[in-house]
Amino acid sequence: MKRLTKFLLLALAGLPALLALGEARALSLEPPGLVARYCFNTGLNRDCSANGNNGMIEGDVTRVEGHRGDGARFGGYRSLGYIRVPNSPSLRLSNDFTIAYWAKLNSFAGIDGFQNYLPYGIQMPLAKSHDRSGAFTELAASEEFPSAGANTATLNVGAFFVDNGSIVSKTLAHQLGDWTHVAYTYKKSRQTLELHINGRMVATSKLSRAELANFSSDDLFLGAQAPLFGRNVFQYPFEGVLDGVRLYKRMLNHREIVDLLVIGD
Repeated sequence: MKRLTKFLLLALAGLPALLALGEARALSLEPPGLVARYCFNTGLNRDCSANGNNGMIEGDVTRVEGHRGDGARFGGYRSLGYIRVPNSPSLRLSNDFTIAYWAKLNSFAGIDGFQNYLPYGIQMPLAKSHDRSGAFTELAASEEFPSAGANTATLNVGAFFVDNGSIVSKTLAHQLGDWTHVAYTYKKSRQTLELHINGRMVATSKLSRAELANFSSDDLFLGAQAPLFGRNVFQYPFEGVLDGVRLYKRMLNHREIVDLLVIGD
């Protein structure tokens, strides 16, 4: 019994070191060029990178279980909440960039382009400004996908750069409650925008530097787009959970995007 007790005490004493080793392993996979990271483990509005791009919480945003560790739950149209991050030199993404996040939808309901609330509508997990300037990412649900089972819809995953109308998107069948990893990458020299879903590149589009002017200068929003006409008017609120939100000032390669699926959020 004494030997067993001694073994257990030794094992417990070594647990922090093991956890630290796991964290160090996760950090070693972090691609270079990170300018902001929202892990939601130490505060919903805190930038977990060293760049200090902290945000301000507006409305219904709560900490819940995330993809790994904690995540941020946003209340959607019925209970609007979002995080606004003031623009900064490190967030002026006018050249190469990568934007990535984990998202879990709690509802397909949202609004359409006329502010009508619908059981299958448009939601915006992340935006720089709004759909009159800047850019936004979108999860837009449409009719049920009957062959795929209950709580499943056709979901358009995309990013829109408003100034010149560039779009990159992919339509897929999506089940409520499933986690999806979304990453957008841009290479200035090729003027190419890519969409990666769950580590696989699924769509590309051309994007000129001119389209990045407002995108570079505007604030960052998580959980909705900027309030252009007032609170909850055409903000397309996100109803679900975000985790592992990352922004880089470089285009991550395929291997690095795959690494984002396994490193800590």
